[in-house]
Amino acid sequence: MSNATCSFHDRRIHRFAATILAAATGLTLLAAAPASAGEPVRVFASAAVGVDLKDVPTMRVVLRPSLMNGRGGSTGFANRGPGCPMTTSSHTNPDPYFSGGTYIAQAGFGEMEIAAASYTLAASAFPIKLNLAEFILVTSGASTQTVTEWSFLVWDGPPNTGTLVATYSSDDVILPHARVGPGTAGINIQVSVDPQDPEQIFVNDVSGTHRFTIGFRIDRHHNQTVSACTQGPPPQSNAFPATDTGGLQNGANNWLFGLNCGVFGCPANGGWATFNALNIFCRPSGDWVMRATWESVNCAPPLGACCTNGTCTVNLATACLGAGVYQGDNTTCVSVVCPAPTGACCFSNGTCQTRTAASCAGFSGTYGGNGLACTAGGLCPTGACCLSNGNCTAAQLATQCSAAGGTLQAIGSTCSPNPCPQPTGACCFSSTGFCSLELSANCNIPGTVFGGNGSVCSAATCPNTGACCFNGFCNIETGSSCTGIPGATFQGIGTLCNPDPCSVATGACCCGATCSITTSAACVGTSTRFAGNGTVCNAAINSTSPCCKADYNQGGTLGVQDIFDFLTGYFTADGCADLNGNGVSVQDIFDYLSAYFSGGC
Repeated sequence: MSNATCSFHDRRIHRFAATILAAATGLTLLAAAPASAGEPVRVFASAAVGVDLKDVPTMRVVLRPSLMNGRGGSTGFANRGPGCPMTTSSHTNPDPYFSGGTYIAQAGFGEMEIAAASYTLAASAFPIKLNLAEFILVTSGASTQTVTEWSFLVWDGPPNTGTLVATYSSDDVILPHARVGPGTAGINIQVSVDPQDPEQIFVNDVSGTHRFTIGFRIDRHHNQTVSACTQGPPPQSNAFPATDTGGLQNGANNWLFGLNCGVFGCPANGGWATFNALNIFCRPSGDWVMRATWESVNCAPPLGACCTNGTCTVNLATACLGAGVYQGDNTTCVSVVCPAPTGACCFSNGTCQTRTAASCAGFSGTYGGNGLACTAGGLCPTGACCLSNGNCTAAQLATQCSAAGGTLQAIGSTCSPNPCPQPTGACCFSSTGFCSLELSANCNIPGTVFGGNGSVCSAATCPNTGACCFNGFCNIETGSSCTGIPGATFQGIGTLCNPDPCSVATGACCCGATCSITTSAACVGTSTRFAGNGTVCNAAINSTSPCCKADYNQGGTLGVQDIFDFLTGYFTADGCADLNGNGVSVQDIFDYLSAYFSGGC
C-alpha cells in the first residue's frame, strides 16, 4: 500500500481512517451512496433491493498442475488414507464470512501487492497436501463489472523467509480472471487441486517452522489509473481483498506485501510485514478473509469402539462395519456399553418370543441365535436340517442344526420329501485309473472302488500311475507313458518303486582265473561261468569256490589244457589271466601254477 503522511493528505490515509471509524461505529455501506475505500461492505443473507446481496457467489478454480508447466506442484506422496481427514485453517472471525457477512474492503491495495496468512501446525502433521484455498474479493459501489487478474501463492514457512513452493496466475484460459460487480458485490475465489492429478501441492516443513502460508496477489486491477503510491485505485471501478469486522485477532500471522513507496509507505520501503508491524494509519482492523483446507500425508487411521453381539472391541471403522456397529472415532470400551443381542426364544409349546440368550434360558426356552426373528405368527423359526450324509432332521432351529454339523434349509421347510443333497464320492476304475464322482450306490460296477462320501478324484484316491521298469531302473509313470518307452515294462496301477520291482539279480561271474559280480546275461564269453544269482566272489585266501581259479577254461575239471589256456591268456594280456588283481605280470604265472598244483577243485 502507498506511503502517506498527514501533511500529504493522501486519500488512502483518509480511507483507512474511514475504515477504522466505520468499524468502531458499526456503519455499513449502502449501495445507494458510493462509499470511500476502506469502508465496510455488507452482504446480507436476505436481499434488499439495490442494496444487499443474498450471498457471496463462489468462483471454483480447479488446478491441474501436471498440465500447467512451470507453475508448481510436485509428486512423491500417496493420496491420504482413511485416517487422514481434511482440516481447515483460518484466522477469519466469524467463519460465515465465506458465504456472506460484513467486510472491510482494503481499497488502498495496489497492483502486485499480496495479502497472505500463515498457519502453524503440529510438527507431526507434516508433510501436508494443500487441497483448497479461499479468498474474498469485493467491490464497493462499483459503476461497472470489474475484471481482476490475480495469482495464488503457497510458501513452506512464513512468506518473508520461507520457500515459495507453488504459484498459479489467472490467464482467462486455464484459470479465469475474477469478475465482480457492478455495485456492492463480492466473490469467493476457491482454488482447489484436482485430486486425480499426478502432481499436488505438498508442504514438507523444510523451513522447520511448522508453518505454511497462502497468499493472494492482484496482478492487474480493472482500472488502476496511476501508481498506488500516490493515489489508491478508484473504488468505483476496482475490486479489493477484504478483512473481517471481528477485530484483528492474529496480527502476527496476517501479512501484507506492499509496494516500495519509501519510508512512509505501508510498510516502510515496501516488502513483507505482519499486520502487527504496520503503523496504526495503515494497519487493517481485522484479519484477512481467507482460509486453507489441507490434509496430512502420513497418519494412522483412527480406532473406535465396535459392538458385536454385545461384545465391545476397539477396531478400525472399516473392520467393524458389517460384523458390528461402530461407535465413532476415538471411542473406547470404557465409555461404551454394548447392548446384549436378542434373537428368537422358542418354548416347548411351539411359541416364540424375542429375548436375549440369558433371558431365554431363564424362562427355560431354546435360544435360536442372535438376530433370528420369530415368524409372523409368533412361532419358532424352524426348518429342515440337512446333514452331511444326506439325512434330514425336521423342525430344527439354526443353532440346533449348526451344532449337529448340518445346514438349515428355509424356515418352514420339512423333510418330506427329503430336500437334502445326497453325498457323492470318487468312483475309481482300478484297471484304467479313470475316476468320476458318483453316489455310493452307483459305484457298483465290477472293478470299481468307492473312495467314500465327500472324497474327490485325485491321484491319492484314484491313482492312474504305477511302477515302470526300464534297464533295471524304476520310475512312476502312467501306463500309456511307460508302454511308449521301448523295452519298458509297466508293473500295474498303484504299484510302487519301493520295494523296487525292477532290480536285476546278480551273482559271481568266473572268468579264467578271476571273479566279478554281474548279471547272468552279462556273464558270457570264452572261459566264463556264472556261479548263480546271489553268489559272491571268493574270499581273499580262497582259490576254489565259487570260482576255481585253476580251472582256467571253466570246464569243470582240472587238466593240462587249463595251463595252456592260461598261458594263452597271459601272453595276450587277457584280463581273465590277472589272478592276483594287480595287472597281468610274471607273478600271475607263479600264482596260477601254485593254485593248479594245490588242486581242491
